[in-house]
Amino acid sequence: MHRDEQIFFILLAIASVIFYFVIIPWQIDDPDWATVSPRLIPQACAILIFVLSIYKLATTFRFRRAEVLVSADSYRTLAMVVAVPAIAALAMQWVGFWIPAGIMVAVSLLLSGQRNPLIVIGFALGLTGATWFLLDLAGLYVK
Repeated sequence: MHRDEQIFFILLAIASVIFYFVIIPWQIDDPDWATVSPRLIPQACAILIFVLSIYKLATTFRFRRAEVLVSADSYRTLAMVVAVPAIAALAMQWVGFWIPAGIMVAVSLLLSGQRNPLIVIGFALGLTGATWFLLDLAGLYVK
């Protein structure tokens, strides 16, 4: 594989380590009353992304295919995928949880290639509303 893909996997591994050690502990507190840490699923996802990116990086050293090139657009997309949750986490400090969470879902859908505005808006509002409703049923309140 081309060196650009190797750089891509290295950046993905670094981003997952930053999320695991910096963003998740900074944004998610462990309450005393919880039996399972709310950090469990996000940290498990960060570990999975790290392991898979290291695996893909290791496999790139075995195969050489010069025809595979990663464009500059892919690096911009990777930077946006890392920046969107980080910016949303920062915005949650000032605005609250719900508005940045909905915007983060909408931007993530746009980054994944979804261009239908009904799907983007409906999914963002639906997911945010369903999350609010389930947390309200459980008696958990998020600002």
